[in-house]
Amino acid sequence: MKWILSGVIIIACLYIGIGISSYYKKRENLFTEIGIFCNKLKSDINFSHKTVLEILSEITPTFKSPLRDILFQYKKMIEKGEFTNFSNLKIIKSAYLRQNEIDMIVQFLSQLGKSDASNQSAIISSFENNFKIYKDECNLEKKKYSSLYIKLSLLIGVFICIILL
Repeated sequence: MKWILSGVIIIACLYIGIGISSYYKKRENLFTEIGIFCNKLKSDINFSHKTVLEILSEITPTFKSPLRDILFQYKKMIEKGEFTNFSNLKIIKSAYLRQNEIDMIVQFLSQLGKSDASNQSAIISSFENNFKIYKDECNLEKKKYSSLYIKLSLLIGVFICIILL
């Protein structure tokens, strides 16, 4: 019975550690999807000359991260004609984004569709470089902390089992 309880405790602690480490993976996925969105925007604006609303309608359902919710909210604002009121986007709350990252996303979305295609492409490229910096930071954090939390939770589980036995 003690061995079964010990196994359950270790598995529970390990499950908690995997859950915490998934935070870093999801942050990296979010910024990867933002990079994909930037590339899609540039190519569609430059080559197919689609509107921002058409691009959003096409690409928003393909995302799985919190970016889908952000873009869906932004699309609703465009449909309502609220191009200058970005206070709705400023209340974005995501467990995976820090405030400076939210501000950068809001600035990025507020610049879309406000200039001609060549200037728009340059603006998107500028923001894309900033998002790449955030993605690289997330990648470093994931490498640093993801396996750390898994190992730490396993050790905590073993430590609890040793104390109980």
